[in-house]
Amino acid sequence: LPAAHWMRRIKLRQVGEAIRETVTSDLKDVGLKVVERGNIDKIIAEQNLQAKKNDLGMAESIRVGTLLGATMIVAGAYQRAASQVRITARFVDVATGEIKGSAKVDGHTSDFLSLQDKSTVELVKSAGMGRAEVQKFAKRVRPKVKSFKAIELYGDAVTQTDDKKRLELLKLSLNEDPQFVYASRDLDALEKRMKQYVAVSTHAQR
Repeated sequence: LPAAHWMRRIKLRQVGEAIRETVTSDLKDVGLKVVERGNIDKIIAEQNLQAKKNDLGMAESIRVGTLLGATMIVAGAYQRAASQVRITARFVDVATGEIKGSAKVDGHTSDFLSLQDKSTVELVKSAGMGRAEVQKFAKRVRPKVKSFKAIELYGDAVTQTDDKKRLELLKLSLNEDPQFVYASRDLDALEKRMKQYVAVSTHAQR
């Protein structure tokens, strides 16, 4: 692949991972039971799908969902043209492969967080779930995204297994946009966990 095209694919993957993480967080807030990233990645590795992890077909996604014991999976896509973005998502029944709900939103890159909220609202409503809980997503006011680089760095951070590297990427994300709430939340949780590790290690040594 030409270098420029390869870099575009890398950035799309970064943003895709960021959306995956943030939508997962939002669906938890709606009250849905969500399978954690670690469990999904474990099944993908066991099924020898690691090379296709970022581009699983629907049949493969349903297979992973079945092995995880999930009732539905969320499949989605992200497109960007200059300063405009489109986010699409759909709920797919694991047992039947039937689409139970879908969403498509368009807007400016600076409105990324608001667009994500809209996609969550449309997705959950179209599936007939969480009608009361989802209203908070429809009503909350979101800050503008100051730098799309913050989202790309966050996408890199959530896939990192090394805590120190993840810490560095989250800080870089917040340097780009101090109001990027997901990076701020994850950084706080990570720093707290790392402090606990140090405390346990220090106690053990004593």
